[in-house]
Amino acid sequence: MEIKKNVKSKSIFYVFLSYIIRYSIAIVISIILILFTFNLSILNGYILPANYTENIILSKKEEIINNREFNKDLIPNTAKYVLYDKNYSVISSNLPNNLLNEFVHSKEKKLKRERSILKVYERKNGEKIEIIYNIKPEFASINLQKKLPSPEVLLILCIVINIISISAIMSLLFNRKIKKEINIVLEATNAVSEKRLDFKENYTKINEFNRILDSINNLRVALNDSLISQWNEQNNKKIQLSSIAHDVKTPLTLIKCNAELLTEEYTRGKNKKLLNNIIAGEKKIEEYMEILMDSLLMDRTIGVNNKNVFLNELLNDIKNHSTILCKSNDIMFKLECDISDMKIYIDEQLVKRALMNIISNACKHTKEGGIISLKVETEDYLLKFTVLDEGEGFTDEGLKNASKFLYTNDKERSGKNYGIGLFVAELVASNHGGKLILSNRKDTRGASVSFFINSIRE
Repeated sequence: MEIKKNVKSKSIFYVFLSYIIRYSIAIVISIILILFTFNLSILNGYILPANYTENIILSKKEEIINNREFNKDLIPNTAKYVLYDKNYSVISSNLPNNLLNEFVHSKEKKLKRERSILKVYERKNGEKIEIIYNIKPEFASINLQKKLPSPEVLLILCIVINIISISAIMSLLFNRKIKKEINIVLEATNAVSEKRLDFKENYTKINEFNRILDSINNLRVALNDSLISQWNEQNNKKIQLSSIAHDVKTPLTLIKCNAELLTEEYTRGKNKKLLNNIIAGEKKIEEYMEILMDSLLMDRTIGVNNKNVFLNELLNDIKNHSTILCKSNDIMFKLECDISDMKIYIDEQLVKRALMNIISNACKHTKEGGIISLKVETEDYLLKFTVLDEGEGFTDEGLKNASKFLYTNDKERSGKNYGIGLFVAELVASNHGGKLILSNRKDTRGASVSFFINSIRE
């Protein structure tokens, strides 16, 4: 399979590079917008330029020096001052008291720490004034000066937050882009793993992913051909075995009929015994042929055809068939059900077949005069059918393997095998969202087989 020409795809390197370029452009544009806003605020007077305080001080210098009375309004609110008399005692200041004492006693240290500029002017009346300020932008509003960091710090914070935000947005966009393309690949791999080989071929916009899809599609085609070939081969074998099994029934019937006719002539002696052995062997072969025929019709993926069924009608039908089956073996059948009539959503034929297989299996291993019980109840939101017999029960090996296909234990139950009865029952239970549990009775000798199904419509 080749990549379709109408699907525009690129290398993942170019996809990544395009996002890097977009990211860089977005960062540059956002920084330009932030700087433009900053400069616009300066032009409109919301932010004072870095040299604003120094220019004001220089323009008022003559007034500060020559005025007889010191006017504190000449000092801008972005600067601090200390006015001394001739004896170097503080006359006035706009510094708080705690900072004023620190400034007077450790002036150089404070100036160096705060990177401030100090201008000293000697007034005509002998007074001395020291003005402290910084060369940095400031907010024109005093309230903003108190509540917000300096414009420089705020500018840096805006740039950092902007870079982080753009990085997060671009990462999300890139992740969404890659995830969208990867999902196409994952859908294809999931379809192959689930053996849904008829899925529609989709392509991504990334070359590397399309190469993976090419490989998956080649695998899909090869697997599909292999499964079809395997299915055809298995189907042919089943047809051949079914034909052989069907053809064998004819000579078996002839053997049985002729043997039965001969037994009417030979009513005693060695010939009578030999003929009885022939009839018994024929019945045994017939049983195995039935098992073979059933196994050919049975598949591990049973097709379930669910519909609404009344529980009472199902139980009555099972009771009638089971009573006849048990009576022919001189066994009593009991049905116990405390559930009121209800609609259940099941495949009636499969469930009926599974339960009759379990009951039939119980009949084979229950002695004459025994009792077989069928109890119906609910457990953990599942419908539970429990078949109890009065046979020898399961051995430890039987509990583990009795539901396996054609399981036989020569030491258990007189060498009889379980056929496919329990095997089919377990398949039916599994296909109805349930399970099959094998155990031995605790109240008396015998086996207990619990058949669980989910009878609720989803």
